Amino acid sequence: MVLADFINNPSKYNNSVTLAGYAGTGKTSVTKIIVAGLLASRTPFKLASFTHGAKRILSRMTGSPAKTIHSLLKMSVNDSSMSVGKKLEFGGARMDDIPYGGVIIIDESSMISDELVDFIVETAAMKHTKVLFIGDKGQIDPPDNRGTNGMTVPSKALDYA
Repeated sequence: MVLADFINNPSKYNNSVTLAGYAGTGKTSVTKIIVAGLLASRTPFKLASFTHGAKRILSRMTGSPAKTIHSLLKMSVNDSSMSVGKKLEFGGARMDDIPYGGVIIIDESSMISDELVDFIVETAAMKHTKVLFIGDKGQIDPPDNRGTNGMTVPSKALDYA
């Protein structure tokens, strides 16, 4: 199984991989098995999702605590970007909660902008931590991902292999 190999043989892969599938294909069941394996092997890990609702579901389904991505990265909204029509900007990111040599599992990855994906992957790499992006290419795309035709394109989080 690629996911087990990804976690157990880190040098064989880049530091990120994607589990993508449409609704009902078993992503949650696979995630529960992965979390059980991480707990059994005492591998440090964190669970995160893009929204509070998704993190509550992820936590309930796996039996482990989850955070929003922004909370995990300790990112806060810059006050100067709070006016109407401005793109929200985040600052103050810290790596305190990123487990060294562990795994971060991020659910609902289709909603993450490419810029945030890059930040997560780079931040995790500094801590020798793997990232498992989980998502559905059939779900909503991040609003910041605009293709050359002006249409949104899926998050690059769903393209790691």
